[in-house]
Amino acid sequence: MLKAAIENCNPHSSVRSWATVSKELDRLAAGQTSCPYYEKQLVLRASKGILHDFRYGLRRDTCSLEEVVVERYFQEVYRFYFEE
Repeated sequence: MLKAAIENCNPHSSVRSWATVSKELDRLAAGQTSCPYYEKQLVLRASKGILHDFRYGLRRDTCSLEEVVVERYFQEVYRFYFEE
């Protein structure tokens, strides 16, 4: 879902398109009832971080998006347990 949403938005699209993707991520996270709140927040922070990277041109390739999502999630887990 994240991959499809990001691919449908190009770097020169309007802010509204990026906001729509962000709101969709919020909606998906809110609808997820099978995992604890803190896990949902870690996934949401990781996803929005990746979205931010695409929005500001820090990332362009979506071929390895699954790996990027997992990597960013583990970074968020590390920050949650060890840095904060």
